[in-house]
This record gives sequence, C-alpha cells and structure tokens, in this order.
Amino acid sequence: MQVNGVSFEEQLEVGLNAGVFGQSPPQQLGALAGTIDRSDPLAALDADRSSTPSTSRSHGC
Repeated sequence: MQVNGVSFEEQLEVGLNAGVFGQSPPQQLGALAGTIDRSDPLAALDADRSSTPSTSRSHGC
C-alpha cells in the first residue's frame, strides 16, 4: 500500500532512518510525517549494555 506515493517498504525505511539516524521524513508524506515513531529502536540495547558490567576475563600468562 502506498501513502502519498511512498510504498510500504519505503515507509519502513523512513521510520528506521528517523529513529536510528535522526533523519527527517520526506516532505511528500505531509501530515502523515507526524505519525512516524522517531524513537531509536536500539536505545534499549544501548542502555542494557552500559548498565551491564563487563564479562570479559583476562588470561594471565
């Protein structure tokens, strides 16, 4: 399904680019651009990684 000439696949790409890279959606989406979730889908993973202590171990020789 296309919305204002933007295919479903392009809509997914626009959403990911907005969330991950902070890119603005294309002008052709018009008012629908406000419906895009611009939150970073990977932010929770970054938060988990920074709060988890390192599990690497040193191997002495």
